[in-house]
Amino acid sequence: MSGVPRKTGFTLLEVMITLAILGMSLTAISRSQQNSVRAANRAKWITVATMLARYKMVEVEDTLFEEGFSDFDEEDKGDFKEEGFERFTYVVKIDKVELPASVNAESIGGALGLGGDDSDSKGSESRGSGMLQMGTQMLAKQFEMIRSVLEESIRRVQLKVEWKEGSQTRAVTVVGYFTDPRKIDAAASGRLTPAAGGGLTAPGSITGAGGANTGPTPSTGGAIR
Repeated sequence: MSGVPRKTGFTLLEVMITLAILGMSLTAISRSQQNSVRAANRAKWITVATMLARYKMVEVEDTLFEEGFSDFDEEDKGDFKEEGFERFTYVVKIDKVELPASVNAESIGGALGLGGDDSDSKGSESRGSGMLQMGTQMLAKQFEMIRSVLEESIRRVQLKVEWKEGSQTRAVTVVGYFTDPRKIDAAASGRLTPAAGGGLTAPGSITGAGGANTGPTPSTGGAIR
């Protein structure tokens, strides 16, 4: 007697389980791909924003070199449409560096790690500590002149470049410091004279709308949000 041929194949349950596994795998792969594209896109915009920030910082440097330092804080806003990047905007803030109005020998000694008094030391250590404390006292007396020179010859520039990513606003922030070497040189040679408003001016240099020489120092900080 010949047997009846048996039909082979997948049951409905097996097909449904296979489709479920395939669907979850494709979903995971799709999410991973989307995250990769999003990360690459953000990296591209951060790179563009960083280059624009460098470009704008050089432009600010040239402006300060030509026009000199102002006695007042300044702020400027704009975009990069002329450069072909309409998505990006910037905010520039230029302000004076404010130092403490006064310091005392104790605070300077504390910053240098000179705790206690001379009676706690003996021999050469006591003499060395005493000389160092005398130096801090002299530095505290001269601090007012040093503070005025530094405040007049240094400007802090804060530059923020912003752009939109969907509904979120991203930003790259750069902070730099610019100096006027001629005022520092004049102070070293004792040629600074009082200016209107309590500042100091050097012969041959013009504050505010003048043409004081400036030079940038490396950026001291940057942040990406």
